[in-house]
Amino acid sequence: MAVSIQIPEQAEVSFKLEIVAKANVTPYGAKQIVDDFLLNSVGNLLYASEPEFFISEAGIFWRVPVDYALPSKGKLGTVGSLLVDIQTGEIVRSIKDIEQIQANAENLYRIAISQTE
Repeated sequence: MAVSIQIPEQAEVSFKLEIVAKANVTPYGAKQIVDDFLLNSVGNLLYASEPEFFISEAGIFWRVPVDYALPSKGKLGTVGSLLVDIQTGEIVRSIKDIEQIQANAENLYRIAISQTE
């Protein structure tokens, strides 16, 4: 839902927003959900980083960054993020999201390997 209003120049504006929802999934729980999904469905060198609270028209989520690491080099970078619904624990994803995460990880891998040669 989008709300559009016109505000006169140099006007003082105050906004208050209240959202009430039952948070059944903690940030730690969201991280575990994403780690499990990545390990079982995407790849073992990907892992969940620290979740951020995220609100959109689609709902209230934990946005969980996905990092890529190599055992010999450690963390190479963040390759994407997944949304975890704070009420259901469901990961909101598309095939395109997963393909982009994999492509970003492959690019980081190529860069890391080329630096060691």
